[in-house]
Amino acid sequence: MVKVTGGGRGMKAIAAHFRYISKNGRLDIEDQRGETMRGKDSLHDLADEWRFGG
Repeated sequence: MVKVTGGGRGMKAIAAHFRYISKNGRLDIEDQRGETMRGKDSLHDLADEWRFGG
């Protein structure tokens, strides 16, 4: 579990947190459904899902 803190708001900040947490795609990251993913493309897809999913 990772707690993300800071004043960053918006998709740029969220995407930066995803990159930081996953060590720029080198580590697995888990989404809200419990599915794991790895890689820069997966991070981009997850950020798009958050951007367009509300």
